[in-house]
Amino acid sequence: MKYLLLPALLISLASGAQLPYNLEVLNQPYSPLVDAAPLEFDSYDYVDGWDDPEFSVSLGFELDLDGIAFDQLFQTATGTLLFSNTTPFAGLIPISYDLADIGFIDPKTPSLIRWETTGDPGNQVFSMEWAHAGFYEEIFAGDPASPSYVNVQMRVFEATGVIEYHYGPSDIGPAITEPTWAALVLSFDYDYYAGSFLMPIGDPDSPELTLVTDFYDLYYEEFLTGYPEDGTVYRFTPNAQTLRVEEGLAHPLGVWPNPTSGGVRIDFEGGHDWAITDAMGREFMTGSAQEGVQLDLEPLEAGTYLFHLDDGRVVRIVRH
Repeated sequence: MKYLLLPALLISLASGAQLPYNLEVLNQPYSPLVDAAPLEFDSYDYVDGWDDPEFSVSLGFELDLDGIAFDQLFQTATGTLLFSNTTPFAGLIPISYDLADIGFIDPKTPSLIRWETTGDPGNQVFSMEWAHAGFYEEIFAGDPASPSYVNVQMRVFEATGVIEYHYGPSDIGPAITEPTWAALVLSFDYDYYAGSFLMPIGDPDSPELTLVTDFYDLYYEEFLTGYPEDGTVYRFTPNAQTLRVEEGLAHPLGVWPNPTSGGVRIDFEGGHDWAITDAMGREFMTGSAQEGVQLDLEPLEAGTYLFHLDDGRVVRIVRH
C-alpha cells in the first residue's frame, strides 16, 4: 500500500476555540534508543526488510488523547502512522513520509523500528524510534549510492499525558519531493473518513498548531515547509490548567500569573512539601511551605513545568 488511508486534508481553524493541546518547539540533542526492543523479523512484510509492516505495540500504561483512552498502538499503513486499539481511532504521526528499510539495498546498515517503556508505574515513558529509516521512492525505484534517511522518535509520558516528537540526524536527497507533515490524530472514523487532526503548520522551526477537520488532497497541501532540523522537539502538552490527578479534588491549586515570565504564586491550604519538575520528572526546585508559596522561576529556561504537592495534586506552570 503506497498511499495513506487518509486521502486529503483541508486546513480548518477552530475560530475562537481553545485547542486541546499546546505546542512547544524545543532544541535538545537527539538520543537514539539503546536497549529498546526491535521489530521482529516475522513482522517484516518482505524477506529482506520492511516497507509497510503491520504490528502492534503496548504503551505499558493508558494514554488519554483528548478523551480517547488507549494502551496499544497499531501500525497498519505507511510512514510512522500509528492508530489506537479503539473505535473511533486516535493516533500519532511524527512524520508522514513513506519510510522503508535501507537494508534492502545495504544489509550492513538496516533501518530499525524499536520501542521501550521505562520508569516506575505512574511515571512511565513510552519511546518509539525509526532509526536510519530510508524512503520508498529511492529504495524501490533504484539503488542510490547514498540513500536518504531520517531518525525520528515519539515519546509519551504517563504522568502528564505529554507527547513529544523528536527529530534526529537526517539527509533527504532531491529525489524526495513530497512535503511532510506531523499530527496528533484526535479522532478518525474509517467508515466515513471523518476526524480531526492537530498539525504543526508552516516553518518547521516555529510552526503554528492548527486543527484540521476536512479531507481534501493531502498530498498537494504543504503543511510544514521543510523537515525539522536535528535536535528539534515538538512537545504537545494537554491544554488544561490542572492535570488529571487534580480532577475532582475539593481543593484545587490556584496559580497566578500563569503563564509567567518569572514570579508565580501557588495557593493551597495547610503545610506541604512541594517540588517543581519537568514532564520527564527531573526536579528543579523543592521545598516546604504553609498556606501557599511564592516562587521565582526566572532561573529556569522557558518551557512547561509541573508543580507537585505531597498530597498528589499537580498543576502545570508555563514559563515564557
